[in-house]
Amino acid sequence: MLRGTRGIELAAGWLAVIAGVAIMGDIWLSGFIDPSAVVADLLAYGLMLALIALGVTLDVQAPNGATKAVALVMLTLGTLALTGWFVISFVVLFGAPALLAIIATALSYARLGSREVARVA
Repeated sequence: MLRGTRGIELAAGWLAVIAGVAIMGDIWLSGFIDPSAVVADLLAYGLMLALIALGVTLDVQAPNGATKAVALVMLTLGTLALTGWFVISFVVLFGAPALLAIIATALSYARLGSREVARVA
């Protein structure tokens, strides 16, 4: 079982992904937007959510090293893209996944910083 910030980070990251999928599913199935118009958007949004899911999972599970660095880059890029999407899309519902992804990314950097401080001390 994951405890402390690792568990919270994993939960926040995966809740961001689940909420994002639910919101896009609602937009897709509601019929407010022509489905042929949002196919490219769905692919881009799916890529962002995949980056967050893989990044947060690898960051929590991987040992230190190159895998941890790649996971942090993936998580950061996914979070930046998702937050940018929220800012330019004017869809308020995207705020919850973006906030959860930001929390997961912030916890990841906080854990990285605390490891570095402990290593130096």
